[in-house]
Amino acid sequence: MGIWMQWGLLDLCTFVSQSLGAYHDLVLVIIGSILIGVGLFLFMFLSHKRLFKGMLNRSVKSNEKLEVVWTLSPAIFLSILGFESLVNLYSMEVGDGVVNSVEAHGHQWYWDYNYVYSMGVLQGDFVVNDWDSVLSNMFLNYNDSDLSLSCCTFSDLWVKSYMKGDWAVSMESYGIEESSLSFDSLKVNNIRKMDVTSFCVLWQGLMNEVKVSTSDVMHSWGVPALGVKADAIPGRVNVVGVNPLTSGFYFGNCYELCGPGHSSMPIFVGVFNRLNSDFILHESVVNSCDWEDICSNFNLDFDLGNGKEEMSSFYLGEGEYSSDML
Repeated sequence: MGIWMQWGLLDLCTFVSQSLGAYHDLVLVIIGSILIGVGLFLFMFLSHKRLFKGMLNRSVKSNEKLEVVWTLSPAIFLSILGFESLVNLYSMEVGDGVVNSVEAHGHQWYWDYNYVYSMGVLQGDFVVNDWDSVLSNMFLNYNDSDLSLSCCTFSDLWVKSYMKGDWAVSMESYGIEESSLSFDSLKVNNIRKMDVTSFCVLWQGLMNEVKVSTSDVMHSWGVPALGVKADAIPGRVNVVGVNPLTSGFYFGNCYELCGPGHSSMPIFVGVFNRLNSDFILHESVVNSCDWEDICSNFNLDFDLGNGKEEMSSFYLGEGEYSSDML
């Protein structure tokens, strides 16, 4: 993010943003050259009495070579800028190879981010197929294991093993007021006007597709360090591609005047590798308000003496899940 008395651009972390930064430098060089050249000729014209002793060639009425030069020179500069601009424009298209898709929905005055998360098996999670594997996983020596340790109760472990298929994850991102920030609070960064309740999750080193839309007035979703800015227009969905080169946290704002709360809807993006991103979405599902209801409807009746287990089916909106699915 920007700091006080900063002269240059932000740390650019995508190929698109780096290309735009290089284009910005190219435009400055060309504009500076033109400004110096025009200023030099203007100075020479205004100071001709001192520089040329008042002598002027009044007999010259035409000079075709000079006219060709001052006609072609601007055309060459504009052609260079136009070509580079078209290259940057086409490189900003999403194209093929999209791995992660995020929906950024604008409201007055907050954002909500929607993901489709596949509730598969994460590294370090248990795969429960029978009671032997359940009991063996409970007594693994984690000091000699490469898997990450997931702490959960026996019932939660069993329930998680049945959570298959695609899950819709929605996170509402509200700007945190300055009065709510404190050093002892559990906030992400405690930065004035930039801290949010939930941040947008993107994958590092992979193509992310961000679909920007709105439910009320016009908004604009933009993050300078990522080199993206898309207007949220009612009735339309604008799509931008983001392929972050490095992990980290990046900040942005709504860049469209959307009402009195326009300054209180910041954008906070967290870029992680795929494993950590899956873990964040996985925990968002597990720690959601509906998870306790799911676990309460997932009745377990164990009979370890006879090696039998009975499990009632439950409903999760899309279909019925039961123990026969494994």
